[in-house]
Amino acid sequence: MPTSMARKRVIIVMWLLIAAAAGVSCGAKSTFVDNAGTELDNGSEEKFWSEPPWNGAGLQVYTPAEAQARLPFQMLTPKFPDGFRAIYLPPAAEERPPDLMAVYFTFNSSQYGWVWISEGPPDEPNGAREEGWQYAVAQNGNPGRAQCEITHVRQATSALLCVSDKAGVMEFVEDRVQFHIAGPDLARRDVLDIVNRL
Repeated sequence: MPTSMARKRVIIVMWLLIAAAAGVSCGAKSTFVDNAGTELDNGSEEKFWSEPPWNGAGLQVYTPAEAQARLPFQMLTPKFPDGFRAIYLPPAAEERPPDLMAVYFTFNSSQYGWVWISEGPPDEPNGAREEGWQYAVAQNGNPGRAQCEITHVRQATSALLCVSDKAGVMEFVEDRVQFHIAGPDLARRDVLDIVNRL
């Protein structure tokens, strides 16, 4: 069965974002679309990561409780060693349908550099997601593609981990919440270390 077009688009967006050092967004379909195709000029990576998600339009909230009050899923507040910057909801969060809601936690860590951790409802059924992951792994070795693998994290949860010289990203679903971890300086070991701290 071919990978769904929506899932292929998500995987392609992940590659584009890695190649551009742009970062990934949370599981709700529109969050990938909102950040898709971001092209960065030389020297603009720091600006991208330091601005709010959703192309700078993310709505900042000031406590995890404030974010949770607006989300239709049980949020996990990341346990991160240092560098907490902000929590963001989508622009016009009050008007978004529940399946398109998401939350970002942003960090600028002395150990990992910029890191975005996002959570939202799953954007695909598990079968389609896994098929998309296999498609990503099958692209390993192709020019301009990140090196991707399917691994297990957090009590045997399956995850897609992709790294390149521009960024590291991970996607997984746990308790019906889709997570993304992304950062421009993240190596494989960094991503795995972060996910195990959540």
